[in-house]
Amino acid sequence: MVMDGLTGAVAEIGGPEHLPTLRRWWDSGWLDPQVADWDWYETEVNRPWAERLQRFGRHHDAYVPDAIGLMQRWYCWSDRFHDGKEHPRPAQRPEAAAGTFRRDAPKVGRNDPCPCGSGRKFKKCCGA
Repeated sequence: MVMDGLTGAVAEIGGPEHLPTLRRWWDSGWLDPQVADWDWYETEVNRPWAERLQRFGRHHDAYVPDAIGLMQRWYCWSDRFHDGKEHPRPAQRPEAAAGTFRRDAPKVGRNDPCPCGSGRKFKKCCGA
């Protein structure tokens, strides 16, 4: 999610010199296709500077009078995203481990000697 925000900011700031880096990030799967598709990144990076300044002033106000109207333009709510023709890659998130975690050794209490061998209490050593 942080990478998508950073990439969106780079795309909105613009500059075709950033396109190869953005493409490398897209191809690596670092960007969530539910946030934006590749065409959006390309369009934003190549947008003329005057138009970019005009849009920035118009869309980055502190007050959002119509949140639903604003969100309807988001890619994840678009017909193109949901029409089934485009199959975005699943988000690159690790799956949760199945099953219950079991310790091999008993849990170290706060007042027990530290397992690192320092001779100090766990709470004053590695447990701090």
